[in-house]
Amino acid sequence: MGAHISAQQIERLAWIRSRIGFSRIVLFLHRDEAGRKGTRQAFDQLCQHNFEVSVFDWEGKLIPDTNKDPADMSVEQLQRLRVQGCF
Repeated sequence: MGAHISAQQIERLAWIRSRIGFSRIVLFLHRDEAGRKGTRQAFDQLCQHNFEVSVFDWEGKLIPDTNKDPADMSVEQLQRLRVQGCF
């Protein structure tokens, strides 16, 4: 997604939702100021299009500060977060 969400990306999500349905979108962007800004922007835009949106809580998951990006996480970390229902 990058640092922001585009109208085309929202349209694609709406198309996917119309085909398979999904209960919510979890925004899981970078753990920096650009990621926080992009999360706020994407959250607002997706809510305007009637998506149920939640935001991944970097601070409440005991993730080391060295992990700034979901791609920095190990498979085990991601699996643990999935089991916990984070996404």
